Amino acid sequence: MTKSRTRRRNRRSKPDAATPTARAAKSKLRRSAAPARNRKSGSSASAVLSKLVGADPALRAAIEEHKLSSRIAEMILFARTSARLTQAGLAERVGTTQSVISRLEDADYEGHSLSMLQRIADALGMRLDVTWTPANA
Repeated sequence: MTKSRTRRRNRRSKPDAATPTARAAKSKLRRSAAPARNRKSGSSASAVLSKLVGADPALRAAIEEHKLSSRIAEMILFARTSARLTQAGLAERVGTTQSVISRLEDADYEGHSLSMLQRIADALGMRLDVTWTPANA
C-alpha cells in the first residue's frame, strides 16, 4: 500500500471531534480545567514552607542558600536574554564556554564566584552590585 493511501486510511480511523460524544467530553474537560471562581485561596507558599520546615535552623539555612543560588541564576538568565544573547554568545564575550554559562544559569549550581559575576556584568555592559542586609530581614 502506498504512503498516501495509508495516510488517508489513518485519517479516517481517527475519531471525529464533531460527534456529540466528543463535544461533550471536550466541554467537560474545559469545565474541569477552568479555575474555580470565588474560592478562598489556600495558605501562601511561605506559610506552607514554614509549617513543613518548623524551627529547624539548619534546614532554614539550606533553603535560604538555595534561594540565593536560584536568584543569581535567574538574574544571569534575565540579563542574557534581555541582551538578546545566546549562552554561546555570552560565553564568547566573557571568555568562557557555553557549558559554563549553562551551569551558572542552573538554579541548583552553588559555585557562583564574584569574579565570574563581574565578568558577566562587564560583558553585558552592566554593573554588579552586592549588598549586605540583616539576617532577620
